[in-house]
Amino acid sequence: MNLDKNEKRYNSKLFRFFDLLYRLLVLNIMTIIISLPIITFFPAIVAMVSTLKYDMSETGIFKPYFRNFKKYFRKSFWMGLALLICFAAGAYAYYFWINVETDLAFMKIIIQIGIVVISICLLILVLLVSHLPQLICIFKDLPNFQIFKVSFYISFRYFLTTLIMLIVNLVAYGSLVIILTLIFTSKKIDEETGKTVLAVHSSVRIMLVIWTMIGISLPKYLGLRFTKPLYYKLEKIDMEKINQQIEEDINNEK
Repeated sequence: MNLDKNEKRYNSKLFRFFDLLYRLLVLNIMTIIISLPIITFFPAIVAMVSTLKYDMSETGIFKPYFRNFKKYFRKSFWMGLALLICFAAGAYAYYFWINVETDLAFMKIIIQIGIVVISICLLILVLLVSHLPQLICIFKDLPNFQIFKVSFYISFRYFLTTLIMLIVNLVAYGSLVIILTLIFTSKKIDEETGKTVLAVHSSVRIMLVIWTMIGISLPKYLGLRFTKPLYYKLEKIDMEKINQQIEEDINNEK
């Protein structure tokens, strides 16, 4: 009898594990496909986060994901577009400053200041982005500007949580950058044609397959688990109280 109970418990845990793995795999692949046009990347990520946060207990995974994609599309699309423009402008400004050549000492100082300012702005933007998907899901009725304000506040007020989200994003997106770099830098000369061709190592191919399967969804899922206490608290607080707390902190700093 005890053996049967242990077997049922084991099978139940095993089933839950593979069910979770299947859901993460489906979410990852759907998010990658929908993100291909670039401008739909942020809505796809928000839909994934919402599904991971609220809908993992549902029978299916396709329907909740596309429901969330439709639900948050307008808000996340415009926010994602604004972020894309800001990142593009910041990257262009950084590229501009590091490529300016001058022999004047004064201009060299200006260039260094410009690089530092742009770097700080990009860092702040990265901190903001770390919290935005969850905040959009929690405060879906708030205007985008207010969500940016809350994200800015949380990024520095709860820096440990921000650090966790940064690590999550670094694993999810940084791993892809590393894989693509390895792919496009792995070249060799073809002995027959004498032309340079890609020579991707099998380990890099395996890494790409794993990333395609769970490279985004698994880090996001773990990030949601680790940051659950903070966001649970935020869900229980009225936005009026949050805005009031932000204003009080700003006034105290003054």
